[in-house]
Amino acid sequence: MQSADLKFCQPRRLMLFCTLPGRHVLVALEITGSYKGMTGHDHHTRSIVRALHAAGVEIKLNDLPQWSPAKLPTSLQDSFFDQFDRPIAAAAHVYFCMPHQVTPSSAPVVNYTMFEADRIPRLWVELGKKHDAIVVPANSCRQAWIDSGVPSEKVHVVPLGVDSSLFTPGVAPIEICSADGRAASQFRVRFLNCSDAIERKNLLGLLQAWLLATNADDDALLILKPGFYSPGARSRFWMRINELERTAGKNLSDAAPITWIGETYAPQDMPALYASATHYISASRGEGFDLAMVEAGVSGLQLIAPRHSAYLDYLNEDIAHLIPVRTVDAHLPDDAATGELFAGAHWWEPDLEQLGKTIRAVIDCTIQARNSARGALSQLSWPRTASQLERLCRQARRQEGGS
Repeated sequence: MQSADLKFCQPRRLMLFCTLPGRHVLVALEITGSYKGMTGHDHHTRSIVRALHAAGVEIKLNDLPQWSPAKLPTSLQDSFFDQFDRPIAAAAHVYFCMPHQVTPSSAPVVNYTMFEADRIPRLWVELGKKHDAIVVPANSCRQAWIDSGVPSEKVHVVPLGVDSSLFTPGVAPIEICSADGRAASQFRVRFLNCSDAIERKNLLGLLQAWLLATNADDDALLILKPGFYSPGARSRFWMRINELERTAGKNLSDAAPITWIGETYAPQDMPALYASATHYISASRGEGFDLAMVEAGVSGLQLIAPRHSAYLDYLNEDIAHLIPVRTVDAHLPDDAATGELFAGAHWWEPDLEQLGKTIRAVIDCTIQARNSARGALSQLSWPRTASQLERLCRQARRQEGGS
């Protein structure tokens, strides 16, 4: 089955049956992935497990604690996932992790993974060839795997999903204030970004565009919810902001207001955060998917994104302001281990001058608003993701000679 076939298949009930005398048995999947943390990876693992369970799939769930040290507070961890601790006879073993984190399994191995650059590490190529199927969320990811040497028939696109009944226009916004105490709702234009404070997400680039494009008296607010998940990340980030101000010859206090959010929100509270904004904005250098952008679009926000990687799978000029990019070397100065994975690979640097002009035009009402992205992005759903993933697991099982 080709990736294109999977990408557009319709949701269906995930009932698989083994031919056994006198009875039917539901499919069983062992799943390994981080699901107790605050990262987007944890979020999509939880969401797919829920969708598979709702469809009747029997599950054994294993945590991957080494994925990230950033764990949800105990009060926000969902006991729903505690039920999946019993051994099962799995038809396939699904991993949500990087290829080198996959361990040998007696069942067919299906690895749902991604990479945010134009090629993958050589080690991943060799490991990927041994997996029964590699699943990625975007066509740019698939192309990176194939261009790096993984056989095309092994790599399949299964987009991530969104709960369009949870993320919807009309939700009551969360109460947010600017530094001077004004409610967010008092600003006519409100830009939002939720990202890890890492080089790839390019929050400093976003701040540079904001600094150069806006003034203190603009009727606009930038709402930032950064994640500081590695040791020293917070202090390094603020040092670089100080350097940015020196280089620009302008302080952030001289630009339109910025509100920083440090709280951890439960998943069910995120729609209220999106409701506090009018626009969602990204200056990322590469994306495997960007769930926050999709959730914001389904929530009814106007979207601003670089024209690269996964964004090209689900955004176009009709529903988003797309910023031109140029190819640059991937560079991670603060993370040697991850930097080795990206060595020799390329990212896509957004044109910060054009990003600043777009911000300015939105504030000045000199740019045409885009159509709502909700209709297009609502076609993405977790049941659809689970259905396509289960379909690949069934295929891998058949190819190995199982039921």
